[in-house]
Amino acid sequence: MFHVDLGPLDALLLAADFYGALARSDWRMERDRRRAIPILVSKGESLACVMLEAHFGRLFSPSAPADAAEPVAFLMRRPPRESRAFVVERPFEMRAYPLRDFRLPPRGLRAYLRALGLSAVRFDGPGRIQYLLDPGALEPVPDRGRSA
Repeated sequence: MFHVDLGPLDALLLAADFYGALARSDWRMERDRRRAIPILVSKGESLACVMLEAHFGRLFSPSAPADAAEPVAFLMRRPPRESRAFVVERPFEMRAYPLRDFRLPPRGLRAYLRALGLSAVRFDGPGRIQYLLDPGALEPVPDRGRSA
């Protein structure tokens, strides 16, 4: 997993969903004017960009990112859909977790949470929750005039 620190919460991204990760120095942002979404450009390749902070804010109120957290882009290629980059501006690390530790959300909430991109939950000690995100359910949020 890519383990993203959100303060009292963690977001977990299944590493098998991605084929690479790039530091900020290896990409630049542009704007798709027709669709009004951010585009990540790296080595001649353009990827629709999902800014994870925007999704974290819709799911819960995360703490401020740690100072000087370098943005990183996780790259996903899923035919027949367009390639995507998932950018996070928070500290992260690679970790392994036993599958048995994860729990599905309650059935009544499952469809709703899945639409928001949450697949499963892991309780990491008292008062600390880790959310497994489904990047395939996260769409690029329209760019509301943010400079590229």
